[in-house]
Amino acid sequence: MSAPATTNENENDPGAQRVMPLRKLGVRQPAKADGVIFRGSSSEHMKKTVCPSVLFALSFWAASAQGSPAATPNDLVLGPYVPSATQESAVVAFELAQPASATVTVKTDGGDVAYQSERPQTLHFVTIAGLQPGRAYEYAISVPATDLDGRGEGLLKTASLPGESFTFTVIGDTRPGENRVTVHHAGLAEQMALLDPAFSLFLGDLVDDGRDPGELRAFFDVEKDVRKRAVLFPVLGDNDYADGQGLLPRYFPNLKKGYYSFEWGGVYFFALHAWDTKGRQSGSEFDETSEQFRWLASELAKPQVQKAPFRVVFLHDPVFISRGRASRLLQETLAPLFEASRVDLVFASWHLYERSRVKRVNYVISGGGGAELLWGTPNPDFKAIAEAKRYHFCRVDVGAGGLTLRAIAQDGTVLDQISLATNLGDDTRDEEALRFASRMARLTTYGDNKKLVVPVYVFDAREDAIASNTAFVEAARSLDATIAVYAFNLRKRDVFDLLLLAKGATGGQLERLPAVFVGARQLTDLEELPKALEEAARSPRIDLFNGKSTLSELRASTFGALRALPVAMNGLRRSLTVGGFLWLLGFASLLIFQARRGGKVIKTGGVALGGALLICTMWDLFYFDIIKMVPAADLLATMLGPRDSALVFFEIQAMLSEPSFRGSALMYLTLRTSVSLLPAIAVMAFVKMFVRPSRSTENVKAHAS
Repeated sequence: MSAPATTNENENDPGAQRVMPLRKLGVRQPAKADGVIFRGSSSEHMKKTVCPSVLFALSFWAASAQGSPAATPNDLVLGPYVPSATQESAVVAFELAQPASATVTVKTDGGDVAYQSERPQTLHFVTIAGLQPGRAYEYAISVPATDLDGRGEGLLKTASLPGESFTFTVIGDTRPGENRVTVHHAGLAEQMALLDPAFSLFLGDLVDDGRDPGELRAFFDVEKDVRKRAVLFPVLGDNDYADGQGLLPRYFPNLKKGYYSFEWGGVYFFALHAWDTKGRQSGSEFDETSEQFRWLASELAKPQVQKAPFRVVFLHDPVFISRGRASRLLQETLAPLFEASRVDLVFASWHLYERSRVKRVNYVISGGGGAELLWGTPNPDFKAIAEAKRYHFCRVDVGAGGLTLRAIAQDGTVLDQISLATNLGDDTRDEEALRFASRMARLTTYGDNKKLVVPVYVFDAREDAIASNTAFVEAARSLDATIAVYAFNLRKRDVFDLLLLAKGATGGQLERLPAVFVGARQLTDLEELPKALEEAARSPRIDLFNGKSTLSELRASTFGALRALPVAMNGLRRSLTVGGFLWLLGFASLLIFQARRGGKVIKTGGVALGGALLICTMWDLFYFDIIKMVPAADLLATMLGPRDSALVFFEIQAMLSEPSFRGSALMYLTLRTSVSLLPAIAVMAFVKMFVRPSRSTENVKAHAS
């Protein structure tokens, strides 16, 4: 339905585009005959249209010339805007004051193409087909007997091809809110329009009352510079939904179901219907049994989606947030799906800016679009990587090598920035993940705030692993320095990644817990601590988390080092530790008691070994959750042995964090547990062969027989 178009090499550069206004290009009112859509600016359609058009114009002028200046019988009350677009088509939408037919004329390289909406109505959705990917097309709306005075003109854009660069914006809570002014929203919209984005994501709560058509028209008026140049992709907020009476789905048909998806430049975007998951919205709309959840899981599992450079989800309710109310239900349902499906970015709205990272998924809260700002007490158990109480929007630039997200305030200040590499689900760049590593640690300092600071990094399942070590106090005094001990609890999210990067930076070995790093070295023995502190004080501070190895490579090298023989030997060593020796002693005593009284040694030993196997397996699987409940944790860790503790932990991490090693890690856990019981089996065989019932027992049996 359109003429061929050519590619503009400088199309992504607004300054290089040569787009002329339609009025200056001589676009005339198209006409139709017998349902045929006329297109092109050639003289052939002029022959069919000029006479009726001239006659209509002359008669209208004659009728109006007798009175006051001509009055417009109809008007454009909302729009135009583009609610959806693909690589080959787009939809132009607008609303008129009175029912009427309308025409959208699109300028292409082959001429002006007219698309008619023939049915007289107020709200029009006109599909423009036959376009080329990654192009910008100028269009204009015309309505019979109506002078729109340029208000019906705009620019529609088609989706880019995979690998092509594009920019989009993100904004949430644009409603006036308690301040009842749109000045903040207007300032942000002006900033967004200057970027000439391909499209914009709206994270809900566009207006205060979604039932009020006046508020929606005001929103579209504030966004006029954006909606005339970018595709609009919104989700519903609770104010937009308005107890099911909101009007926004009328203007965005995708919102009638509430959730939808689209693809742009090879990146897949998923809009979700989650506007009040903590109150009025039914859980059946977004829990694991809902149609929406099943749809999202199915879409994310598609091969083309998994092979995409990025997967982006946007919704209204925050899944994770530090200074607000997070949705526990979404954490239990959607968050695991995001992680398993390798979602890269999740946008949600609340009255601030916040960015966090959970299980390799980046969560961005962008709700500073115009409503009142809120700044609650931070959650001590969940800290954001970056946060700001500012009116803002997000700019996202996607290129062949990755994407860069910037949170931009109304005055142009960049509040936060993050770059994600196009790595098909691999981890974010190390320096970004670890820039805020200290926020994940419990900091304890020794010394009187001296200028010289010697950092010590401790990783363990217990936060107070070596915090009470007197060596820190003595070193701080003798070196005239401050010893800063960063204690990382390995039970917390993403801390194991920090441990791997510390290993990569120092070249150390992960053989024992706690793992202690001082300066640029890992301590193999805590006896080395005083000397290591002295060496670190003499050399400039070295940032431990500055390794260049990627996390995926470090995981592969760490988990790939697991071999059957070391694991088996470690299991054998377990039975020879203090705890293992006590178990063997008790096991042997039980068997000797049974043998002396003439009981069944094999049956008794089998039951005991089966119970031990079950207990050891459960211990391995829940190692760090069990050990924290034990009062004498230090003694227990000593009984198990440090190498054993570390190796068990790494195997558990392999099962939880690295799917490619999940099967082998489970096999190693089973292997270690089985081998650790070999000494007990040997004890059982020895008792069976050499321990005989006592004489009294034999006499009783003989008498009974």
